[in-house]
Amino acid sequence: MKSVDFAPDVFKTAYQSSKTLSEAVRKYVHDLFGDQGLVVVDGHDAALKSIFKPVITADLFEHIPFEQAQKVTQELEDLGFKSQIFPREINFFLFGKGPSGAN
Repeated sequence: MKSVDFAPDVFKTAYQSSKTLSEAVRKYVHDLFGDQGLVVVDGHDAALKSIFKPVITADLFEHIPFEQAQKVTQELEDLGFKSQIFPREINFFLFGKGPSGAN
């Protein structure tokens, strides 16, 4: 692997110890911001996807995250804060035939 003299050690360590670009990015982002509470996940991880299925289902069919976000946004606006988010009923992309999908 080619060495880059000007790169900080956190990047060198992450790239040299990783098999993929996404693994390296997760490592250095965790090293830089992990103590701030930032969580970095691998979106392609099968176990994560399995655990996340109920959240996706709730968003797609029950709109629970939308309702929660609307409620908290309204509470903040009632306190005099300007809304900074504009929730949507569904926060995932739907694929299918026609202009809204990719088939």
